[in-house]
Amino acid sequence: MESVREIVEREIQESGDLNSFLSNFLGWIPDRAYKNGCLNLSFASEEDCVPFSVLGCNEAEGYSAKFARQTPNGFLAEFRSAARHCNIRLPGLRVKLHNRRGKSELQEELNRLLLPIYIRMRELGYQHYKDLTC
Repeated sequence: MESVREIVEREIQESGDLNSFLSNFLGWIPDRAYKNGCLNLSFASEEDCVPFSVLGCNEAEGYSAKFARQTPNGFLAEFRSAARHCNIRLPGLRVKLHNRRGKSELQEELNRLLLPIYIRMRELGYQHYKDLTC
C-alpha cells in the first residue's frame, strides 16, 4: 500500500507542483494575521469559529467530512501544528515571499517549504482536492 508521501510525490510528478496549495495557504491567512511583518495565526473573529460546513464547504460540495467539521481557526491550528511537526517556522514564509524575485524560483522554494506541511495535512485526513487545493 502506498504511503501518503508516495502518493503526494507521484501527484507532484504528474502535475509539476502543489497545484493551488500555495494560493490556498495564502488565502486562508487573513490580513489581520500579519502584525509588524510577522505571521500571527492566533486570531479569532466570529466567522473564524463557525464550521466550514456552515460556510458552504460541506461534503455535498466535495469537501471531506474532516474539513467540513473544522472551523477556520481549527484548520489554521492544525496547519500550525503540522508546520511545527515538520520543524518549519511559518513567519519565515512571508519574508521569503517578499524577498524572492523570479516566479519559478519563488514557486520552487515555497513548494520545498510547504511540501512537508502539505504531506502532514494529508496524513491528518485532509484530501487533496477541495480541502487543500481547488
